[in-house]
Amino acid sequence: MAVFVAFQSDAYADHQVSAAVIIYFSGIGGKVEGPCFSPYNSTTRVADITCLGISTLRASFLTWNRKTEETFHNFITWKDKRCEKLCEQWNSSFITKLLRFGAGTLYFFTRIKLFQIMSSIKFTSAMVLTRLYWILKHDEKIRHEVFKEGTLFGTIDTWLIWKLTGGKVHATDPSNACVTGFFDIFKQSSSESFNGIFFVHNIIYG
Repeated sequence: MAVFVAFQSDAYADHQVSAAVIIYFSGIGGKVEGPCFSPYNSTTRVADITCLGISTLRASFLTWNRKTEETFHNFITWKDKRCEKLCEQWNSSFITKLLRFGAGTLYFFTRIKLFQIMSSIKFTSAMVLTRLYWILKHDEKIRHEVFKEGTLFGTIDTWLIWKLTGGKVHATDPSNACVTGFFDIFKQSSSESFNGIFFVHNIIYG
């Protein structure tokens, strides 16, 4: 992943460009993460930044404390496999099979696209939803903070926007939101049903 930042320097008439290349690293048990970073340093003011470009894996995500900006873990990438067993359990569960059958039946009669998608739903480790759920289940500190409504969730663009605006803006765009599993592509908003099913409170979106 690479982040390119262009900024106007007082000492030069031209725009200066800096780049931060983040190397992902693997660990035991399918862990694949990348270190957190800031889009600027102590010698660069936010006001100097004129352009920001990201070449990244969309499904990487982070959680952090709303007030202190403390990050609870590294960026967790789509290659992280720690939730694979959880996905296998969900996919083979009676509830998931019932959901697919019910959605398929409803689609046959209504031809509503949402039901068509739900009829073939399959949970994978590439989904942000499953990896975030795994983290909440296995990390007591994060879970505790979430239930205190003190935690924010976001993809890489969300983190950059949050940092660059001094915590005033918590946002993303549909192309990043759609890979989280919490986004309703038909309503173009967060999915209330999935939020409820997976106990992810709206506070995690800001």
